Amino acid sequence: RRSMSGSERRKGAEYEREVASRIRSILGIEAIRSAPLQAGKADAAPDVQTIRGLWVEAKRRRRIAVSTWLDKARSECPQGDVPVIIMREDAGESLVVVSLNDLPTLAALLATSPAVLRLLHSGC
Repeated sequence: RRSMSGSERRKGAEYEREVASRIRSILGIEAIRSAPLQAGKADAAPDVQTIRGLWVEAKRRRRIAVSTWLDKARSECPQGDVPVIIMREDAGESLVVVSLNDLPTLAALLATSPAVLRLLHSGC
């Protein structure tokens, strides 16, 4: 793994601060950028620290293919619906992608879904 240049580290740090700010404003929960890891430090930390049980990694790249898929889903779904991408690599784990702006709406939909409520009450 190559080491990052100073400009790449700055770009990453700026995005981590942006993600923390957006989590605070959109979700209304506390979020702060973690201190950068020092070489040899044993304790790993997420890029953004927030509520217990949530590990947030902030990754910014010039182009991510999933953005194209999310744009397509946005253009095709009815107004008011939440576009969600579920994807996996061959033999990989399925991943869910949703816009941070849409997360509160998705959470509200899930919180009021009878099927989800049954799952939560069954201990799963």
